[in-house]
Amino acid sequence: MKYIFLYFMLVFLGISIIATIDLLSGMSLSMAFHSIHSAFTITTLQEIIVMIAFLSIPFIQALPSLKEAK
Repeated sequence: MKYIFLYFMLVFLGISIIATIDLLSGMSLSMAFHSIHSAFTITTLQEIIVMIAFLSIPFIQALPSLKEAK
């Protein structure tokens, strides 16, 4: 469970850093989130498969600890 919490915290910090840099460069908040969104709209199927594989790693690592807790 610690891995999953840490993973989500790192994702949140990464997105907030990207949005903060966009805000400091003079963009509005909606444009900052639009730039994050547009980065994912141009991805290909192969890149999406790799992203899903890397997104699933923390959940795979947390499975043994969840089984031991029962």
